Amino acid sequence: MAPYPTRLELTLKGHKGPVNDVCYNHSGQYCLSAGRDRSIRLWNPSTGLLLHTYTGHSRDALAVTASPDNAKIASGGADRSVILWDVGSGEILRRYTAHWERVNSVGFNDQSTVLISASFDATIRLWDLRSMNLQPIQIIEDCKDSVMSVHIQDTEIIAGCADGRLRTYDIRKGELKEDYIGSPITSAKITKDGNCILVSSLDSTMRLMDKSNGKLLNEFKGHKHKEYKIESILSNKDEYAITGSEDGKIYIYDVLEAKVLSTIEAHQGVATTLDYHPENINMLEITLYKTEFCRNWIELGHCRYGTKCLYAHGEKEIRTVPRHARYKTQICRAYHSDGSCPYGIRCTFIHDSDYTSERRDINSPVSNASTNFGSTTSNSTSPAASIHEADSIWSPSSSFMAKNSKTTFPVVAMRNF
Repeated sequence: MAPYPTRLELTLKGHKGPVNDVCYNHSGQYCLSAGRDRSIRLWNPSTGLLLHTYTGHSRDALAVTASPDNAKIASGGADRSVILWDVGSGEILRRYTAHWERVNSVGFNDQSTVLISASFDATIRLWDLRSMNLQPIQIIEDCKDSVMSVHIQDTEIIAGCADGRLRTYDIRKGELKEDYIGSPITSAKITKDGNCILVSSLDSTMRLMDKSNGKLLNEFKGHKHKEYKIESILSNKDEYAITGSEDGKIYIYDVLEAKVLSTIEAHQGVATTLDYHPENINMLEITLYKTEFCRNWIELGHCRYGTKCLYAHGEKEIRTVPRHARYKTQICRAYHSDGSCPYGIRCTFIHDSDYTSERRDINSPVSNASTNFGSTTSNSTSPAASIHEADSIWSPSSSFMAKNSKTTFPVVAMRNF
């Protein structure tokens, strides 16, 4: 028997639409899924039994994770909220709504006392779970584009951003290390020993990097990753690097030799998100639904390709998500005049008017006020502020955000490949 997954064991069915994220809890006895049907679901991965459904998001549930003590669940959604759930009762313990855009990633610290979230609004926010205060205790604003992935270990935060930079924050020292990858980063995961980071980006490459000095240790190529947000993971003993692919396969690489050991064909769509069991060789994986309607199916009512067609044959198969991790800032005239656009999801203009009125003015002035690490509000400007607070369309300008603690981390290392 191979020491890594080689075949499909079980299919979990229950979501009414696409599944956006999956994960095991820390003991590996249960698994969680977040779906477009706005629900979080708790499963028994051994039997496939649905144990509980958590409802509270008003739009797609995009990210989910379990606390290290297995007592709580955190989720992020397209409704811009972060929700803290009680596992047993399904009760909503906290609902955090300070983000300005959809939430891409959530995580807990080792003590389950701090919750961290990353968003399309280019910020990382930290929440104190011991307090009843619903405002973030810290806001990190160094990223110039969407924060696609965030991970916290000990006193360090690892963030992968669509601006092509991997950022490592040392919360205790108040320091930032930047590694410039180039292509937009969709996933950044730290190894179990805490010494390396596995980075996945939109150039069809995974990179294993030394966390301390940013040295490139290995590159993994062979899968297809050009347009979608795809997660990559390491096995529970850091022996294998695993990723989904836009050809619907799962690729398993040897960490040391960087060669493909196995491919698993489990889906017809894009394989986007996966997780590895903390002890066994089992693995969770989901696929991305189709994003455009089949013209033959719409015009003729049938399609000769059937279920193998790459396009959707109904509302249940369609999924409208951006293919690239960047914002759209202008309305599509064709879509808003006659209700359709020939470019579909590939259009670079907005098709959803719900976000238009809520989007910030990209021409709004940028405040130069910054604060020191750990402080509340300060009017002083440190030398490092000029590096991180250059004019950006994501810089906050509202009086509400000015009342929160905003952090500028001095850059101690900027490393390019």
